[in-house]
Amino acid sequence: MQTRKSIQASQLPELYDQINRQLDRLGIESQPAVAARLTELIQDPEAGPVDFAQAIRNDAAISGRLLKLSNSAAFGQAREVTSIDRACMLMGQERLRSMALGFYLSRSATDPDHEELSRRVWGESVLRGCLAAELARETHGVGVPEAFLVGLLLDSGVSVMNRMLKSRYETFTAPEIEPEELFRLEFESLPMTHVDVAAALCRRWRLPDVLSKPIAWHHTPPPARPPETDVQRMQRIAYCAGLVSLREGVGADVFVHEARSRLGLQKDQLDALCTRALAEYKLTIDLFDSVAQRSPGASALMDMVHQRLVDAHDDLICADGPSPAPAALPRFTLGSSVIEIERTDSGVAVAYLIDDNGDRIIAHHFMPSQENAATIAQALAIRRVDGDESPGLEAHLRAIAA
Repeated sequence: MQTRKSIQASQLPELYDQINRQLDRLGIESQPAVAARLTELIQDPEAGPVDFAQAIRNDAAISGRLLKLSNSAAFGQAREVTSIDRACMLMGQERLRSMALGFYLSRSATDPDHEELSRRVWGESVLRGCLAAELARETHGVGVPEAFLVGLLLDSGVSVMNRMLKSRYETFTAPEIEPEELFRLEFESLPMTHVDVAAALCRRWRLPDVLSKPIAWHHTPPPARPPETDVQRMQRIAYCAGLVSLREGVGADVFVHEARSRLGLQKDQLDALCTRALAEYKLTIDLFDSVAQRSPGASALMDMVHQRLVDAHDDLICADGPSPAPAALPRFTLGSSVIEIERTDSGVAVAYLIDDNGDRIIAHHFMPSQENAATIAQALAIRRVDGDESPGLEAHLRAIAA
């Protein structure tokens, strides 16, 4: 079996064709009719709540959920809301755009035979969507509804992978596996990753580049140079949101560091946006209750992020722009590969695999006191050779762990 790490870039179109044929066999729609119309509407700046109401009014599932949500205490209506037009007006343009399309696409990519896994994955995905939306709001770089959809769909391939590979994928779905570790394990062991499946779904659903490309790249660390396009800005948001999960504490340290360094956010901004994201999650999860489970882990995770911010030193906040240029960080040659080591202010270190152009292509987060050259090489799929710079790397790890 050819593993994903052995597939060359020129072979990716063939891989996506294979995935698409498997999606056909699973019966996943090319694009639900209502979702096709909603995709058009989110790209139309002139579209209003009435347009969205016309698109969704004939679907009983989402209509009922919108009515239920609009009659909740969060919207404080003295009289019962009984029309979709009125419900859409109450939702507001921003929330309606993201929730409506997200509902249809998440419903299309669920795993009916493994409901517990599917509901856990989508529960985490709703949180990432809310977090991505607030990151976009705080940085004013890209659209908030679009950021919610990107965050929501980052792991859309996980449930579908489970349907495709069945028992072969069971060991990859344990809740204790962190997002980046899951991607690495898939990359080294399977013919495709959940990111490949998500990219194929985006093509199948004909999503625009500002949504599809950041989803496909969300496990690739953004380059050090400042972003110039909406796609590049969205990728930074997707990368940061993709680091967290609902298991208590997972990704909190790395998320804080990356959001500060790559998005230029300061401590008070991060604290405020996490509070808003949690409030929006508690509201939004009700709309997705048919595919996603509500979890108390969301509050625990945001508490952990808050604590990391309290513990952080303000003089280490990277508020002036992107992270340091690669040349400023120590590099080591392992085998025929070059890696770069970055130590974060929270004590976590990151090993980046560097390509021939000097760009970071794979990242491995670790505690310096718990790893060595051999384990880092294994995590980055590097084959070591005699005479490489492993001793120098070992010495550097001891120094930053002290």
